[in-house]
Amino acid sequence: MKIIVSVKQVPDTSGKVAVNPDGTLDRASMQTIEAIRTTRAAK
Repeated sequence: MKIIVSVKQVPDTSGKVAVNPDGTLDRASMQTIEAIRTTRAAK
């Protein structure tokens, strides 16, 4: 069995969400969390 695990840093929206004047997220001022997704690879 082969398992694939992907990890990505995403903004933690449970805290303060900061927005730049152009409407995009200000990621530098926000906390990040790791979003982990595990899937089984096809044979």
